[in-house]
Amino acid sequence: MVLLGKEGLAAEQRAFFEALKKEGPQESSRDAILRLGIEFGNELHGDLWGTVISLIYKLENENEYNSAVLDKLFTNSGRLSAQRLRDFLRALLEFSRSDIRQDSLYTRELFVLRHINSLLEYNIPRFGELAAHLWQLMQDYFRDICLHPRREVSMAAVDSLKQMVLKLLKLREEAVPHEALMETFLHIFERSCLEMKDLIANVLLNLITAELRDGWEAVYQILDRLDTKDKHLVVRILGRLVGEIGLQRLTSLPRLHAICMK
Repeated sequence: MVLLGKEGLAAEQRAFFEALKKEGPQESSRDAILRLGIEFGNELHGDLWGTVISLIYKLENENEYNSAVLDKLFTNSGRLSAQRLRDFLRALLEFSRSDIRQDSLYTRELFVLRHINSLLEYNIPRFGELAAHLWQLMQDYFRDICLHPRREVSMAAVDSLKQMVLKLLKLREEAVPHEALMETFLHIFERSCLEMKDLIANVLLNLITAELRDGWEAVYQILDRLDTKDKHLVVRILGRLVGEIGLQRLTSLPRLHAICMK
């Protein structure tokens, strides 16, 4: 299998994977697929990552496998090439969207949201060089999943996006421009119900106090919309904002100061 990957024989590798899957739940075939994903990920062609992720999901749900072994799929992702990491991330995100009608509890979405930040965590030291490969995939995914019709999924998605953005804000801005990060929240905010707007507005407080260096236009647009449509919410949010960032820093942000002083 590894040699097939090294030789670029994608069709043959895919046929081998299918043969392993047909073996059913036998431990030998299960362990072989896991080992390929964990130890030889650079030799897996793109669409085969879906099989590995599907197996991880099944084993996690059934709680019948050592979780430390399953976690290695994500910890070892730091060894993947840029292309294979992109393949892995794309397969993970696509798994969230697949077979929705067969998954009435939306555990696929929650599984992906749990693990997407793990994937980022183990690749954050090199994210700057990989941003062009990864950010657009993540942004498109979060724009969809944060608007999920099920409340528990959309709220988990906003929290996951917040955790991801807080990590990315610590990188040099050339990795992912802060403006692009904040525009993702604006896109979600404009299409959300009042409860989600409240959640997103509170998330902004975390981001502003995390030394946001750019992307203020999206923040201002969110606050402006709150000011005209949800007055009670903006009063509460701005009260917290003044308390958390302090008047001294507030005066260095004239437009934000003007909104707060209305």
